[in-house]
Amino acid sequence: MMTYDYKTGSTYKGNNAFIKNFYKSVETLKKNNTDGIINSLEKHTSKVAVYQTSEAGSASIEGKYIKWNDKQGIETTNGVSLTPTAILNHEADHAMSALTNPEHSNNSKIDPDNPYNTKEEERVITGSEQDTAKKLGLIEEGEVTRTDHQGYPYKVSDVNEKVKPETSTFPQIEEVVIKMPKKK
Repeated sequence: MMTYDYKTGSTYKGNNAFIKNFYKSVETLKKNNTDGIINSLEKHTSKVAVYQTSEAGSASIEGKYIKWNDKQGIETTNGVSLTPTAILNHEADHAMSALTNPEHSNNSKIDPDNPYNTKEEERVITGSEQDTAKKLGLIEEGEVTRTDHQGYPYKVSDVNEKVKPETSTFPQIEEVVIKMPKKK
């Protein structure tokens, strides 16, 4: 396994596509003034590893690592595209919370009555995810990315790619109107 230490402002000139995509995502976050979480992780005394995954992104409960899929976005149940860049920032927020918030593990317990699944997911989705999505142009003022912790994955060729309607896996519901004759 290859390891590489990221430093703010550094460049990567190698051939590893995952590292290139990480740099591109961080540069996008920086350009859109939403790189504070990544910067805070870098400055923290604990190192946080970012691993490539072919599954959905996640962060360890202890904040030691982030699993990130640079080839997959999520189309939320609200029909909003969360790009791999937005997802990286989402998972980074979880990792930062794990490192700095003593209540993190308690807030990460599954709550079947919470549409976000946990208080921690609710905190990130209703907080930094909204800010990130607005600054990246994924939602407009007054819109929200989602009101739950659900979504449909979509493949991307670029870390900033939104889902295209023709490639959407979001269930399309057709309106059906049934007219019944009035009873006499």
